[in-house]
Amino acid sequence: MAAGPALGRSRGGSEGRHLLRLRAGARSGWRREARGAAGLAPRPVAGPAPAFRAVSLHGGGPRLAALRISAEARPGLSAPLLHPVSSAASFLRCAVRSAGYPEAPILQRLLSMIVSVPWVIEKCLTLGAKKIFYIPADMCSPSEPERVVQFAVQKLGGLDYLVLNHIGMTCFQMWAGNVEYTHWLMQVNFFSYVALATAALPTLEKNKGSLVIVSSLTGKIPTPFTTSYSATKFALDGFFSSLRHELIMQKRNVSITLCILGLIDTDTALENTRGKVHLTASPAPEAALAIIQGSATRVQEVFYPWWLQHICCLWVLSPSDRDQVLQSYYNYSSP
Repeated sequence: MAAGPALGRSRGGSEGRHLLRLRAGARSGWRREARGAAGLAPRPVAGPAPAFRAVSLHGGGPRLAALRISAEARPGLSAPLLHPVSSAASFLRCAVRSAGYPEAPILQRLLSMIVSVPWVIEKCLTLGAKKIFYIPADMCSPSEPERVVQFAVQKLGGLDYLVLNHIGMTCFQMWAGNVEYTHWLMQVNFFSYVALATAALPTLEKNKGSLVIVSSLTGKIPTPFTTSYSATKFALDGFFSSLRHELIMQKRNVSITLCILGLIDTDTALENTRGKVHLTASPAPEAALAIIQGSATRVQEVFYPWWLQHICCLWVLSPSDRDQVLQSYYNYSSP
């Protein structure tokens, strides 16, 4: 079992892990380059990967998501990366209002993200991107998803891949009765995904493209400390799995890949779960590579680590013992 908050998020010095998406559309050696960017040993590559126009959304703040599109020199080829950028005032307002975090840590995180933008841009250029565009977007606003997709289509002339991986700030704790926060998180983690996918479907269908939805094991198995977060991930599974059926029945050639991730060793995830779970985090570079491979092969579901698929099967087949076993992996001391 695994805890879910912030499993795919990049904050502070962890942006390099998410640069794996950067070369997913290269014409040759894309798997080797992805692993090289992550500091992993290269694997043999069987043939070139096709060029594509892709957009990846990734969040780094309580309700912020920003899209950066890195356009390659080759015609029709682009490589995207999302990085959070916004004003200190808007970041602070939404963070304090939604999560009640102290101001100092929030400003420190904001500063680290803004400072890291030049480093990320430099890394993009090092990996071969010739042009870099970005657009800040507030995924708590219902009008933002359509604006982001329009921006991407305008810059790229269409989309072949849409990777959705942004999340709102998540508190890894027992349910405290904050219904308003759950409404807010559902907007960021679920409704914005639906709006983005809906806006992108026409161009994805035209290009026989793919939707890639990054979710969590907490969207398959409910776990402690993740009440609101787990609800948003179950919603993703329900909506996009149902949509996949409808697209197939309508013979609309758009694939949907749902990525189920366990506990990943991002800084935020490790910070949130420290002392609360008895689990070993999996490496973020390998998680990103699994997402790339799954989206490129158009599979319906990606499980990372791979054994999570067996855990999900056991959860369904062993209803009598599963709760006690799951709870044994979590540490809770009564106040």
